[in-house]
Amino acid sequence: MTENIKRRWLVGLMVVSMLPLPFFVKMPTWSISSSVWLYVSAVAGYIGLVMLLWMYILGTKTVMGLYFRDLAPVLSIHKWLGKYGTLLIFLHPLAVAFSYGGEIVDYIIKPNLAMSFERSVTWGRFALYALGIVWLTSALVRGRIAFRPWKYIHYLAYLALPLALVHVPSIGSSYRALDAPRIYFISVLFLLVLFSILRLRHLFRLGRAKYSVTKHTEISPNVWLIALKPTGRILTPRRGQYVYLQWSLLGEEHPFSVLQTDSETGELTIAYKTRGLWTRKLTALRDGDELFLDGSYGEFMSDISLGNTKPTVFIAAGIGITPFVEQLLAASKSEQWLFYANQRPESATFHRQFRQRLGDRYVSIFSRVDTPASFCDERGHMRGDVIAKYLTSPADYHFYICGSEGFMHTAETSLQQLGIPSTQIHTEAFGW
Repeated sequence: MTENIKRRWLVGLMVVSMLPLPFFVKMPTWSISSSVWLYVSAVAGYIGLVMLLWMYILGTKTVMGLYFRDLAPVLSIHKWLGKYGTLLIFLHPLAVAFSYGGEIVDYIIKPNLAMSFERSVTWGRFALYALGIVWLTSALVRGRIAFRPWKYIHYLAYLALPLALVHVPSIGSSYRALDAPRIYFISVLFLLVLFSILRLRHLFRLGRAKYSVTKHTEISPNVWLIALKPTGRILTPRRGQYVYLQWSLLGEEHPFSVLQTDSETGELTIAYKTRGLWTRKLTALRDGDELFLDGSYGEFMSDISLGNTKPTVFIAAGIGITPFVEQLLAASKSEQWLFYANQRPESATFHRQFRQRLGDRYVSIFSRVDTPASFCDERGHMRGDVIAKYLTSPADYHFYICGSEGFMHTAETSLQQLGIPSTQIHTEAFGW
């Protein structure tokens, strides 16, 4: 089954899991507005519980990685659900406030622990606080927050579902009156426990392979090459895939494209650029040090087979060259081009090897060089006219793009303006 079909089944399962809910809760007296609002609150509340469960499931690599190899599109579903589905969850407390006719802001926000009923309501308020903070920082101001602070704030999402579940039994009128909502509630609770146990797989390093460092060198300014050999289970990533590196049991893990792999020995080579605290720490590794690897993931370049004969163009910026290196330096029956953007020649990793292998089909693009441009040595940034200058019929090629999100967006837009069909444009995207 292809990854695309798997995702369609996933989305279908999500829809099916929520469709019956409007018919499972207690029906209102349609002529009484308070009754209608109470019905709306119940539907929004139960759909919200199911949405929170799906966000919990989809947001976990250790769970989704059991079924999917291409994690980035799955994460996109998680993000969409968090950004837009959460708005439906916010409808629940608003509908409750409208139903009881109280002061909306006071009812939704102000905690009240005086009575048993109000304490149960307040658990829901706490869930709303957590979800509101996560939604605000993820949907509205994500670009203004560094990754690590955002990540720690995002952990609040793990509190929302348990708090929401605690708040239902004591105050849910449909829960107390009907069997179907109770069955749904118990199902959500069971699945939460089940997937929480599956999430704990990483604590026991299940699915991870232990590798040791055999070589670690800086090959260009701030770009390092690390060679790893397996000490147990062997990973066999194909070209274009990525793996996660992790220091220790509870340490962070980060994705890196595999530069080269030896299918017989399991040895892997990874190139990375020092960008932040984690990669700076990575440079301290020495021969014999150990890392834990998880993978391999991704569908990028999966349609390029060893016997591929279709003409191909690779477009990369900086360290984004990594997934293309093995493909470009190996013998190939197909016509292959490389457009490689960097600030300066010294940051163009494998520049000499590409020139030797590809000759005039390697076009370097430098943005901070004062010398004039020449044939196959352009200046400025990646643009559509650069592609058109060297390819007489661009629509005859398949294009593979890897770099920063901004670079990939610019390159993809430029190709579309040249009339390249979207089915012939492929971009790299990491999962978590």
